[in-house]
Amino acid sequence: VPAGKAWNLTVAFKAPHAEDGHPRQFVPQERYESYLSSVSVDVDSGSDFAQLPAHLRSSEGRERWKSRFADADKGVQMVKDYYRLVAGVDEAIGSILQEVARRGEKDNTVFVVVGDNGMMLGEHGLTDKWFPYEVSARVPLIVMDPRMQAAERGKVSDCLTANIDVSATVLECCGLRPGRRVQGKALIKRGRLASTSRKWMY
Repeated sequence: VPAGKAWNLTVAFKAPHAEDGHPRQFVPQERYESYLSSVSVDVDSGSDFAQLPAHLRSSEGRERWKSRFADADKGVQMVKDYYRLVAGVDEAIGSILQEVARRGEKDNTVFVVVGDNGMMLGEHGLTDKWFPYEVSARVPLIVMDPRMQAAERGKVSDCLTANIDVSATVLECCGLRPGRRVQGKALIKRGRLASTSRKWMY
């Protein structure tokens, strides 16, 4: 992109998705194999599994749990490999940020980092992303706008958001007004965090 010209870059990562059929499931890049090797991680034992509704106890999430977490040592390996994949994504995002800074465009570029789902890593005796528990339903969402007021930077919002808010936020950051059909709400307005005022969603 020529310097000074407006641009948009969308990057979608496969990581940290599992590789179905692979015995390891979460397969990190070779250079991350030793990452977290000396760190101990706690894996939820799923002690409340027996109290779950029958349809959850017989779900695909339970079947996958058996192959990933029934063995405690394997469960630890799964969690570490998952975080190793996340570290790879983090490194890639860092490379993009560095390139934008090298081009001298850091101060007029908005970054949005968002996931499409959370992940259950053994919680409740389940795994994967299909259930409306906190760890599955909560999704990473980071917006970095260099025009944010200094006091607003680094703040964490507790308002209820959804992926429909991403487009409204991007339009707001570009100085455009979302059309009437845009259902989402901008999370940043005039350099400040904005609340969706949403009390519920389905």
